[in-house]
Amino acid sequence: MEERIFGIVAPAEGKGKGSAWGGPKKFALVFTSDRLVIVKLAGFLALFGGAIGGIGGLYDHMVSKKPEELLGMSIEDLLKDDKDNYAIPYSEIVKVVMKKGGWISDPTVFFNTAKKKHLFVLTKEDGYHRCLSLVSATMPNIL
Repeated sequence: MEERIFGIVAPAEGKGKGSAWGGPKKFALVFTSDRLVIVKLAGFLALFGGAIGGIGGLYDHMVSKKPEELLGMSIEDLLKDDKDNYAIPYSEIVKVVMKKGGWISDPTVFFNTAKKKHLFVLTKEDGYHRCLSLVSATMPNIL
């Protein structure tokens, strides 16, 4: 059976694959029938540039992807599109921890594997509920 996309949660901020340094990046969490695909929408410079406006804002516009653009791409093309893109098979995820956030904090989601905790801050208002729904649909025994 062909792998298909169930839904996308975007934007979500995180550090990226194996990145211990480099500041936050903006990602889309792409829930497929077989795995979670993490796709970089914008890097640290674009996020920083967007905050200061002017040339930075122009740079942000030039390098950022829109989540809806991802729907027209194959899963393999998504993975090849940027070195920071990666996938986690659902079989490797041992625990998902979701926090709603509060008055001064944004919602977060941790996808824990045996080797690493993948933390993402959900920056859209409906991100928590959308992510919860997709985790429940794709990994019903994990939550």
